[in-house]
Amino acid sequence: MRSNLSRRHHYIPKMLLKNFCDNGSLWVGDKTNKQIYRCTPENVFVKKDLYIQSSIDVSKSHNEKEWLRDITMSDEYEKTLSQIESDAAPAIQRIIEQVRCNQCPQLSPEDRNHWKQFMLAIARRTPESRARVMPESFDSIFYEATKKVAEKDSYMGLPDKDSFYSDPRISKLKDIIKSNNDAMFAAGDHPRGQEEVERFCREAGLGVAVICMPKRSFVIGSHGLTIVQSSYKNDPAQGSWLPIAHDVAITPSSFPDKEYLYRLDRDRDRIIKRINRASAAQSRIIAGRSKALISSLMRG
Repeated sequence: MRSNLSRRHHYIPKMLLKNFCDNGSLWVGDKTNKQIYRCTPENVFVKKDLYIQSSIDVSKSHNEKEWLRDITMSDEYEKTLSQIESDAAPAIQRIIEQVRCNQCPQLSPEDRNHWKQFMLAIARRTPESRARVMPESFDSIFYEATKKVAEKDSYMGLPDKDSFYSDPRISKLKDIIKSNNDAMFAAGDHPRGQEEVERFCREAGLGVAVICMPKRSFVIGSHGLTIVQSSYKNDPAQGSWLPIAHDVAITPSSFPDKEYLYRLDRDRDRIIKRINRASAAQSRIIAGRSKALISSLMRG
């Protein structure tokens, strides 16, 4: 393992979190322990080894003591996601600055491509968003896949699932493969992921909502995207939203490579509230500039 391996991985990028800070920190609400606390962007929405790719030299004969020493780790997927962030940062900042001046964003083809790549990465990279699209039990998937391989190789003595996972080496191998699969999905490193990126970049336009009231703000949630559903046709709040600053959120439109500006004033205050409520409902952790807002959303 390289000594300079990156192991603290933010699933909500610090580049975004800084746009929600008040005097360098955020108010964070954690629904698991019901706590609200102040925190820096460095220490929230972060998980160790989230995008690590691990490999094992199967040519070696492993025993339990040697097992961990033979695992090689790579942070290439984390670097892929970091590059997407770096590419998108100027476009995100340009969008924020322009809409705060009441200007519809004027984006280059590169800017358009970068914000789209970034939004798709956010949709894939958080643990909660992955659980939303991949709800099946990996334990069962891994066991059934192993069983098929064993039968193909004419090995019919595979034990039942509980006995199979009682071997710590098998359990560790399953965890490694699941972690690799999750990291691959987050980085978009598979054919279906590439097809989705190409389609989205080709077909999506950009809607930008800017809050025009000083006492209102967005929160950012651990789910990443905020998905607002509605039974009403042409509901302006409906869709997938990504807050990119405390007063700015973006949403994809169905008009390719066109940008639209939505001013959220008193007449559209309910849109802000619906986006925030959806974010709080879908996320285990929420963060923002205001303790009062976090507290109200935590209460539901």
